[in-house]
Amino acid sequence: EFENNTSMTSNYLLIPILVDSGLIATLIFVTRNSVKKWDEGEISILQTLASTLGNVFRRRETEEELNKVSAAVKQSSSVVIITDRYGNIEYVNPKFSEITMYSAEEIIGKNPRVIRSGRHPEEVYKNLWETIISGEEWHGELLNRKKNGDYYWALTSISPIRNNFNEITHFISIQEDITAYRK
Repeated sequence: EFENNTSMTSNYLLIPILVDSGLIATLIFVTRNSVKKWDEGEISILQTLASTLGNVFRRRETEEELNKVSAAVKQSSSVVIITDRYGNIEYVNPKFSEITMYSAEEIIGKNPRVIRSGRHPEEVYKNLWETIISGEEWHGELLNRKKNGDYYWALTSISPIRNNFNEITHFISIQEDITAYRK
């Protein structure tokens, strides 16, 4: 809704800028012509401008939120691994490379089996996979192997990531190196 008022000294038009149905600003257009009336074409153009500005604000807020989350994952003291729904690694944070000695370039596209120690029964991994593909979260301790062959213990949580249709698209694994604690 807009307001189209005329006073003795000026004629003004107020157009709200809305983001997610909330008012974030108001555009105020003023003319000193006291006989000026805003026509529907002018109002429509200015409402389109306000809508565009609202979209720009929304996009900027979204980008800021994504940048914050991205920085948190990159700077996390935990290992973060994101795989596609088939288990192929799409992202690892710097802590992953620090702990495992694998660079992101070496590991992207591979399966997390690369870091398996071979010391757990196959049933552990079968249960893990069945749990996460059913949409549940899996928690446990895994003995993993670094690139140089050394072992490390990881307290691990793996969760499905869902899209807007509630379909699993990715998995995220958060791991804490608990080797010192286990010793």
